[in-house]
Amino acid sequence: MKNLSIVLIACFAVFQLTSADSNHIKECLTEHGLQETDMNLLKSLGSVKFADTTIKDEDREKLDCVLACIFQKESPGQSLHEVIKDVLSEDTYKSENLRKEMTETLNTCETQAGDDDCKLLQCVQITKLPFYDLLYTFVVARDMQKCFVDNGLNASDAVNLEHLNEPGWVEEILKKVDEDKLACTMFCLYSKQDKITHDKSLQQRFETRINESDKLIADQKKEMLETLNRCGIEAAGDNCKLVKCIKILRAPFFNLYHQ
Repeated sequence: MKNLSIVLIACFAVFQLTSADSNHIKECLTEHGLQETDMNLLKSLGSVKFADTTIKDEDREKLDCVLACIFQKESPGQSLHEVIKDVLSEDTYKSENLRKEMTETLNTCETQAGDDDCKLLQCVQITKLPFYDLLYTFVVARDMQKCFVDNGLNASDAVNLEHLNEPGWVEEILKKVDEDKLACTMFCLYSKQDKITHDKSLQQRFETRINESDKLIADQKKEMLETLNRCGIEAAGDNCKLVKCIKILRAPFFNLYHQ
């Protein structure tokens, strides 16, 4: 089982298009002068280094239009300006001055672009920093929305989770996001990313990880296994209940997957 927190961050680091209709993608590529062979360029948008990648301005502008096109086909009737504004308003990790500056830029671009989402994305330069960061949450809002909604969170809460893998940030995040809801959302996101067919249950995989850990002393292992067994009985096969019961976001179980 992968590090749950690393997997969550990976949701922001990989620009997935698997949930979008393939015909929509092909149509949008063609409409804006790109070929199906340019799919890798589109997928590479999720790379952390993409914003610093040397790409012709004309290709960036085409990508902006392809993104706008896919959004329109996948989310008819929704305002792309409102989506960006909502995500930006939730991003409390950006400085107040930067958010204010970005909001002003967004509003100015909306005035200039009108109802043209392609021009809006070109104006804010969505494939360059600082707006490029918002693509991460845009991806989660579209591709991973079910995990958030099913567990009582908003897709915009994704922006609060971007720092989960950084030391000391868990406590800060739990001040903003319900712990049980976050635990189940994390497991859901992990499950979507995990392509391995396991022959053991989640409880059994936790047990193996505990027993094989060289970071835990015997007493710690004993206590964790007792907690795991108790929670396994209470959860009765419900993995969401299991991760809530063992408090996966707190020591010692969080440390087990964060060491």
